[in-house]
Formats: sequence, C-alpha cells, structure tokens
Amino acid sequence: MRVMKRLPLRRLAGFALGACVLAGPGPEARAAGPRYWDWPATRSFDEVTLADAGLDTLGGLTAGPATRVTALAGPEVAWRLAPDGNGGWYVGTGHAGEVWHVNRAGEARLVARLESTEVFSLAALPGGDLLAGCGPDGRLVRVTAAGDATEVGRIDGSYIWAIAVDARGSVAWLATGSPAAVYRYGWRDGKLERAVALAAQNTMDVALDDDGSLLAVTQGPGLVCRVATSARPVARVLGEIGQDEARRLVRGPGGAFHVLGLAEADETGGAGGGASGLGALDGSGTSTAVAALYRLGPGGEPVRVWAGDRALMTATWSPRWGWLGAGTLGDAQEDGASLLGVSAGSGATADPAAQATPRADARSVVHRLTGAWGTLPLVSWPGGDVLDIIPSGAEGFAVAQAHPAALVLAGARAGGDGATAVSPPLDGGVGVTWGRLRWEGVAGEGAPRWSVRGGRRATPDDSWTDWSEPWAEADHPLGLEACRYLQWRVELPPAPAGARAWRVTGVSVSARQPNLPPVIEEFKLERLRGLKPGDGSGDNIVHEYSSGLSAEFTLRDAPDEGWVEPDRVDPGRSVRVATWRASDPNGDRLEYRLECRREGDDAWRPVAVKGAGSPGEPLAGMLGSWDASRMEDGRYALRLVASDAPDNPGAGALTAAREVGPLVVDNTPPAVSGLAVSAAPGGLRVQFRVADAGSPIAGARLVLPDGTAERLDPADGICDTGAESFDTLVAWPRPGRAEGARPWRVRVEARDLAGNPVGVEAVAR
Repeated sequence: MRVMKRLPLRRLAGFALGACVLAGPGPEARAAGPRYWDWPATRSFDEVTLADAGLDTLGGLTAGPATRVTALAGPEVAWRLAPDGNGGWYVGTGHAGEVWHVNRAGEARLVARLESTEVFSLAALPGGDLLAGCGPDGRLVRVTAAGDATEVGRIDGSYIWAIAVDARGSVAWLATGSPAAVYRYGWRDGKLERAVALAAQNTMDVALDDDGSLLAVTQGPGLVCRVATSARPVARVLGEIGQDEARRLVRGPGGAFHVLGLAEADETGGAGGGASGLGALDGSGTSTAVAALYRLGPGGEPVRVWAGDRALMTATWSPRWGWLGAGTLGDAQEDGASLLGVSAGSGATADPAAQATPRADARSVVHRLTGAWGTLPLVSWPGGDVLDIIPSGAEGFAVAQAHPAALVLAGARAGGDGATAVSPPLDGGVGVTWGRLRWEGVAGEGAPRWSVRGGRRATPDDSWTDWSEPWAEADHPLGLEACRYLQWRVELPPAPAGARAWRVTGVSVSARQPNLPPVIEEFKLERLRGLKPGDGSGDNIVHEYSSGLSAEFTLRDAPDEGWVEPDRVDPGRSVRVATWRASDPNGDRLEYRLECRREGDDAWRPVAVKGAGSPGEPLAGMLGSWDASRMEDGRYALRLVASDAPDNPGAGALTAAREVGPLVVDNTPPAVSGLAVSAAPGGLRVQFRVADAGSPIAGARLVLPDGTAERLDPADGICDTGAESFDTLVAWPRPGRAEGARPWRVRVEARDLAGNPVGVEAVAR
C-alpha cells in the first residue's frame, strides 16, 4: 500500500503509509534539564543590539564612540555632508531638494529649498557660500549662509554626484552622469562647461590630487581615471576595479587615495551577494564581492586591500578607528546602486520617493573594515541607511542618514556616559528556572555593569519586569521568577583618550527547564471521500480522503473466494488512516504509538500498522494507519500516545494520549441463506436472504452464465439493514446472445457496509 498527497501542504507522494511518517523539519531539540546560551561560543555577538557599542578587532564587545542624532524635520533622505568650518554641518537632502544646517550645539534649521528634488552633492566655497549639485535635472545652485539660492548652471537630464573645489584656481569640478562626464565651473567667471567625457554611465566622484590633477571614478564600468586640469583637460584610465561602480574616492593612511567599489546585484549572483559574493576572494573568480576597497598605487593603478559582502554606500578613514564603512540596512535593500529608487546605472529616472521605508525598529550600523574581507560593527543606533561618512577630528565622524533623514555625530563621550549592548530575548521555555550569568573579558577603565529583565511574552513590552539592579561581578545568580523570556544588558564604561577600554569576550546564561508532557493538538481519522482504480499495471485500488491524502492498496489481501476485479472488492476496507498534530513544550523530539481497546476490555493493546513491523513499533511522523483486518468484530476505541522518550530516555520520559471512537470493526462477511435460482418465464427467478451481525448489507448482484452481472434489489427496495431478503426476476437469456449450456451456473455475490464480500454459486434448472 502506498500513500500519496496531492495538496502542497504535506508532501506524501510515493510515501509508504506502512512507515507512518509525515516527514518535515522540526525545531532544534532542547530536552528538559540544563540549558545554556553562550556568546560567542554557540551564538554570535552580531545578534546583540548595540547602542554606542560595537565589536573590537578581536570580536569582543566594547564601547564605541558616542552618537548624537539630529533629526531633520521634513526630508526623507540625507545624501551628502559638508563641514561649515565652525563645528557645524551642512546637509544636502531629498526628496524635496532642501539644504539644512546643524550647528555645533545640534540645532537644525532649513537653509534653502531648491527647485530640484535631490541634493546629491555639497561643497563649501571660499567665503562661506555653498555649491549644491542636484538631480535629476542637473541644476548647480549657489547657496549663501543666509539661504539665498541662485542657479548658476544646469546640465539637462543629468545628475551632479560630487563636487571637488580648487580654491586656488577658483574652479569647482563636477562628477556627472548619465553619460559620465566631468564638468568645470568657474565661480568667478560664472562659466559651466564640460571638461571631459568618460567611457561610462556615470562619474560618481572627483578629488584633487596633490599634483593638481583630478581623480575621477565611474559607474558602468568601475573605472579610475586621471584628468589633467590644464586648459585642455584630457582623461587617462588608470585601471578598472572588480565592481561595476567605483563609488567614492577617500583619503586613507598617509593621505593615499583609496576607491570604494560597489557591485550591482547581478554581479554577485543575487542581491546582497551573501557568501557567494566572496567567491572571488578565494581565487574561484566566479563571483564579485559586493563591496571592495582599493588603494591607488604609485602609478594610480587600483590594488584591492579589502572586500566584503555588505552593500557599503560610503567609507572613510579614521585615525582612531581605522577604515569605516556603512550603507544599507540589510537584505531588504541590498542593491546599493539602486538605493532609494535612484539608479546610477539607469540614468536615475525612477521616483526616489517610491522606495519603501525601513522598519521602525531598524538600526544604523557603522562597521570597521578588518583584515582582507572582515567587518565588525563599531557603533549602532536606531536609524536607517547611511549614505555619507566624513571624519570629524581625531576620533569622531559625521554621518548622513536616510529613512529618516538625520545628521549623526559620533565622537568622544560627554559626562562619562557609557555604551550598552542588549541581548535578544532568550526563550527558556515553560516553567523555566533561570540560573546564572557569567562573563569574562579583558580589563580596562571602570567596570562593565550587568542587568537583566524578563517576561512571559516573546517581545519585551509593558508586561515585562524592569531592568534589575546592576552588578559587576563575573558570576551572578539570576533571580527572575515566572519569566519564560530573559534579556541581559551590559553597560560598557568609556575609556579616556589613551586609556584601555573594557572588552567583554564571553557571556554565558544558564537555566533549567522541567520536563513537561507533550501536547496533542489534534487526532482524527481521515474521512474516505471515494475509491478509484490505481495508476499501476496491477490490480490496485486507491482510497481518496477528504483532506487530500490518498492511499493505494494491492489486491494481494483479497480473499480467494471474494470478488477479484478492482471495482468489486476493496482490499483496504479494514484500514483506518489517522493523522495528528502534536508538539512538546520543551522542544523535545516525539515518537508515537497507536493503541486500541475493544469495548468491554480493560487493557489497551498496540495496533497492527499497515505495512510496518511488529505492532507497537514507534512512529516518528504524524500519520499512521490501523490495519484491523485480523481483529475480532466489535466496537473499539483508537488511542494515540505521544512520548518525549527520544530526548528523555528511561524513567524521565513523559507521555500524552488522545483517543477517537467508537469504531466498528467488522471482518466477518455476510451469510447467504435460502438461495434458490430457477428458470421462469422471461428469465431466472433468484430468491435468497443475506444477513450480517456487524454491519448493514451494502448490496448484492447476480453473475450470469455469460459473465455479465445484474444488480439485485431487496424486496423493500433499499439495502439499509443487517438482513435483507431478495426475490427478483432477471432477464435471461440476453437478447441476441447464446444461452449457453444447461444447466446454467450462476453466482450470487453480496457484501456488507464494512466491505466484506461473500459469494455463493447455484445451478438454475
């Protein structure tokens, strides 16, 4: 017998019902008893929520720079930053084309609202005015500190992605696209003209080199070029990076220029690249890193120094923290070149406002770029995508944030405030007893302070306890009661400049969970919807059930004296198919047994499972069958017993049971008595009585000498009781057919509602 399933929820096609398995992945086993949560031994510090904290280069939790977020009321995106020279910052925003200013005290004001929708680039001119480069209309606007805005030029249908100012020459160089070009704007003569065209879609950034020449990088493809700034500018390609977009030019250690490269989704084998995005790092050459950092060599050729699988929109070098990078929030927006609906590769005609806003609980993260292809979070805060980072002083940096738009300043801490790291909620299970929190680290200034809170719901809310009183000892008992879930929090003390900061290198939480019995949510017998012939070449029959399950039976179980055609006998008549749903509060693996008990008996006994081994053999899935073909007739109850023995061997195992019934077992065929077949005018007169002690009579028929069959109806016209009388005249011989040799041999066949057949032969004289 085979079981098949034609509904997508349970894949049982070709499955052997005798094995009684409904396969499917289950939760990770976590039997009752001691439980442990260990960072970073079995869990990653990446899952910890950081607030002004991060991971050091060895992976330990430590205090990062303090952050101050200044929200901008109105704009959705902060694209680009420019320092004002007095400790404040100008911010170019979208999607309303505004320029904002945030002063040293963190006070924000709207400076100017431009006619363009996006301000992609900003640069300060000598004297304090700003140049704002816009898109998608290519406006170049001069903005005074008082907010007066004057359009000084336009590159129709283009984007001004970056501006480099040559104060000595009174010239601003513009990175534009699409197509890629470098424009020259002289603010003294007011002339805006194309200096050079580049063989790409967009020029993404420009910067003045120490020798007075201009470096330019492009997208589509990712080229690094040097442009002579003479009266007749000429571009020379220095090299091509491995990503489609050479996004930023950044000064690194010693003032050396570096290039941040960013790949489009189709370059990395899928959005975000994931592990495949690192394929090129191990020499396979089959895929491209999502992001990479290149140092420009003596001749200007790009040499890769770092690569990774995060979509970095921006990067910078910090004397205090090293290389920093940030960008999109994760898998939802991994195609960096198309961030916010503005695609550098397509000419940026999409509506920027159409981009979905990230989750309300999203967190911005600035990463340290470590080793050849590593990243570690340096600092995190509630926020969105990071689109620009600029160094600020020896230890700090400024961040332009999108969704929502904000200026974020990171740097030295004020007032001795520390950083925090908070674990995700830990599920101890029902009835948990929390044990201890142990931690270890490398000593620094001050001491980490720990606290916990708990609740009965998976997500912290008002029903959770307050944070406990903090402690500093490395081994502390957890006094939470009646709390299934727990979070820990550590406050990391700041370290003054030149002092060592604390590093937390490991955290362990223990708990004990009592063993709880399994829970059977549902136990039912499948309702037979119909029968049909099997698809195979043999004489098989298929049971179809209302849920979509189907079971195929062979005729080897049919009695010799029974009907032999598939449409005349049901070999699965005595098989009941049962399904169930069950779970374990401890997450233990479960096994199941089917048992039956006859009405009037005291003991339960294991059932014979169709096609399986010995009765009582444990079942691992959530589907089984009861083969009652060898049971005594009577009324039965069927019981499912679930046990957590696989994870709690011996006396520690617990069980749950659920039963259905009463179920009628009838394996005895009906009895035919008083059979008389005689020739009569017009045919054969058939008289007999059929009786069954367990089930109503389902039907009867007469098999004539030529092999054809005629249905027989009882004297009262309907089969609906356990005994029926028949007295019927059947036309014989058939018109146009030979009557055959006499005496005529016929066969009366009947069956009860349980499917048991009976056949008796007779001679008509």
